[in-house]
Parts: sequence; structure tokens; C-alpha cells
Amino acid sequence: MHHAHTVTQLREALDRSRRWLREQVLGQFAVELDALDKTERHLAAMACDTISQFDSLEYLRTVRRCPVRETEAVVARTIRTALGQAPPAR
Repeated sequence: MHHAHTVTQLREALDRSRRWLREQVLGQFAVELDALDKTERHLAAMACDTISQFDSLEYLRTVRRCPVRETEAVVARTIRTALGQAPPAR
């Protein structure tokens, strides 16, 4: 993915995938996002979109060497925090 921006077809496919993922995230959390004011909704949507992208998952799994469960926990916590929800009690 690091060189996809140099190959038109790869860049376009990656852009389509990112847009599709963004739409999925916004749809999944529409109720929670709609409860926020405009500024907070924008920031929360950006945070949820960012952590849900393949690049973020790749970073957690390969660079940080997080196991799957830890990666899932990071994604879930980031989304909950972005939406103003407290993490589950331990």
C-alpha cells in the first residue's frame, strides 16, 4: 500500500476501498454520531474512520506487533472514546 499512490489503478482502488469503509463506519455509528454537536460529530467520525482503515490495522498488527485481541481492543476503545462512551468496566 505504501506505493499505491504512484500507480493510478491501485490508487483509485485504494481510494474506493477507503470511501467504502468510511461509509460503513458512518452508517454503523450514525445514531451515536447524530447525538453529537457538529464539531464533535466531525472529530468523532474522523477518529472512527481512521482507526477502521486498513493502514491503522496494518500498523497495529505489523509495526506494533499487536495480537488480534489487542488490536480489536484498541479499535473498540478508540471508537468508544471517540463517541463519548466509557470503556467497559474490568
